[in-house]
Amino acid sequence: LLIPDYDLAIQQLEAASPGFARDESDQTLPFCMKPNFPVR
Repeated sequence: LLIPDYDLAIQQLEAASPGFARDESDQTLPFCMKPNFPVR
């Protein structure tokens, strides 16, 4: 299922947050990102 506005929003979030990667393993949220660096 493709939702153009949703897909655009995801692309914009990914572009604005280069230090984060989309976490597709978490199916509880429609969109989840995780940092690609250690968080303390």
